[in-house]
Amino acid sequence: MAEIIQVELRQSGKFMKEYKNEKFLQYLNLISEIIKDGQDQGIFRKDIIPDIAKRAFFGALDEMSRFWVLSSHKKYDIETAAKQISEYFLRGLIANPDGPIRKPGL
Repeated sequence: MAEIIQVELRQSGKFMKEYKNEKFLQYLNLISEIIKDGQDQGIFRKDIIPDIAKRAFFGALDEMSRFWVLSSHKKYDIETAAKQISEYFLRGLIANPDGPIRKPGL
């Protein structure tokens, strides 16, 4: 069933155009509200656009679940994957956020 939802239904243009799930939209909006609250409290950067961030965060989780469903060999346990994704979004990829950003190899 998970494979059908993750893969097969997404191949249907008609399904994707007609799919409207209020609970899913509420879930996405909850992520957005958490980001806005964090911005108001000074936890998250003000230049983050919550509507873009919520979709990026969901996209990362969605891709991991797709991988999880379709992979015959689970290279990472779910706890490791969840921690990594959370760290990417909460701390970013930059080792020294206060230092200059350099391109790899330079």
